[in-house]
Amino acid sequence: MEKIKFGSLLPSLRAVPKNKLTNKGKSLTEAESKDIFDNYNVLISKGAAKKDAIAVLSSKYARGYWSILNIVDKNKISDAPPYFFEGLN
Repeated sequence: MEKIKFGSLLPSLRAVPKNKLTNKGKSLTEAESKDIFDNYNVLISKGAAKKDAIAVLSSKYARGYWSILNIVDKNKISDAPPYFFEGLN
């Protein structure tokens, strides 16, 4: 460490990648949420794993992984048939 000149390693640092999540922090409309969930169902029906489907949707809609996951999980619960909730109390 004593032989390394102060600041000599700065040029070798990697450049920070550009943020791909341009919609980060923006509110979702109901239509966008529905589109994301519909596209998720299409990907799943074609045999994609949940993780892979969310990754594809994340890049398509420029949203974070957790944002897409929350939309999917919220809609799964709300779209469950009424008899699903019987006896859960």
